[in-house]
Amino acid sequence: MSKFWATVFAVLFIGTAGLLLAGTTQDINFTDLETECRFDRGEDHTVSVTDDNELQFSGYFPVQNTQADMRYTYSESNDQIFLNVFTTGDSEPQDFENTCYAVGVYKASTDSYEGQKWVTVKHQGERVEKFRVDFR
Repeated sequence: MSKFWATVFAVLFIGTAGLLLAGTTQDINFTDLETECRFDRGEDHTVSVTDDNELQFSGYFPVQNTQADMRYTYSESNDQIFLNVFTTGDSEPQDFENTCYAVGVYKASTDSYEGQKWVTVKHQGERVEKFRVDFR
């Protein structure tokens, strides 16, 4: 009988945790998340707020290989919004074609927000931007 109650408790705990996480998660929609071949290895990013109080993210940063898989983590809780764009499988290539350098590229937008939020953007886990936004 104790196995039954342990299973019931585990199912309730996991379900409750899932509902709490789902309740605090905003959607982010990527229109571009890929690696490209660029001749310059720069890094840039922009974050803007639309008239509808949506955040728009875009940027690029150097990676080792054009075959790397682009990934992201995005979360929102209380007054914090975090976006980390990173690669997996990013090993140095055996040879280069011409002078091609790989760069990770992204472009995304979110649902609308209200109130004040701290926005943090990271590339490969390193912070490139942190600022406070006053949404209307």
